[in-house]
Amino acid sequence: MGFATSLEKNLSSETIVFDEFKGFSVDYNKTNYRLGIDFEYFLKENFSLNSAIRYSNKDFTGTYYCEVCDFTVPPSPQEIKLSFIEMPLTAKYYFLPNKVRLFGKLGLTNLFLLNKDVLVNSYVVGFRIGGGVEYNLTQEVALLFNMDYNNSISKLYKESDYNLKSIAFGIGVMKRM
Repeated sequence: MGFATSLEKNLSSETIVFDEFKGFSVDYNKTNYRLGIDFEYFLKENFSLNSAIRYSNKDFTGTYYCEVCDFTVPPSPQEIKLSFIEMPLTAKYYFLPNKVRLFGKLGLTNLFLLNKDVLVNSYVVGFRIGGGVEYNLTQEVALLFNMDYNNSISKLYKESDYNLKSIAFGIGVMKRM
């Protein structure tokens, strides 16, 4: 079991298109984060299944556009705040069994939206691929440094093909039971 936090950089498209005339221009000027508890179950010495329960945000600034609308005042940018409970399920493979252990991971992420918005689906699933370094301080405690790429498979917005893409850099402490 471990505690982990990550900073995320959003790599999603710069527009959210609702139809051929309407959508959002997007500015990813926010630093997003994940914070939670990770669980690891070893199937073999160098292979494990991992899960977690995390809070994450995916905030950005969006400006509504409409090519057929006649605005008396142009729309101003607005903050779009998206908060999720994340429950990833990944397989992790350790390449080095020493004090410093390199690993790779691959799996799925389940995102449950905490905000209530009629335009947004309340559940999104995505895939994740990543890797990192685990440094064993003792036989029971290790520091983790990792990076992962996340890409949603299902749609976030009901009327758009926009999907969440991000790269995250994290640090954590793992306590073996």
